[in-house]
Amino acid sequence: MIRTAVLGLTVLFATVVPAAAVEFYAKPRDFVLDMSCEAVRTLKSRAEPVRLERGQRYAGRGIDRRRNARHAFLRIGDKSKWVPLACGHFADGDGAQPGPAAPAKRKRAMVAMAIRR
Repeated sequence: MIRTAVLGLTVLFATVVPAAAVEFYAKPRDFVLDMSCEAVRTLKSRAEPVRLERGQRYAGRGIDRRRNARHAFLRIGDKSKWVPLACGHFADGDGAQPGPAAPAKRKRAMVAMAIRR
């Protein structure tokens, strides 16, 4: 029974959480938009697009991959969405560097929060 539950959760996790959601930050980093862009809930389906305006700041929660990152995972209002890194920059000047990783427990909690959104 436990094995079935774990398998079911693994399949659910793989289908709901974007495969690219790899690097979460231990603490949020300010992301500043250099141009107007669209943020989406999922990269694959581009679901729930929201237009973001130039000059706005958002809490950066992570990037899509450790190497050659292309998207930032931002907190926008009460939701988390993906935005292309080309749309802005991290205010701390470290670019899309992964920075200190969130502890494993925190990563799982953040992924669980992303699933609920």
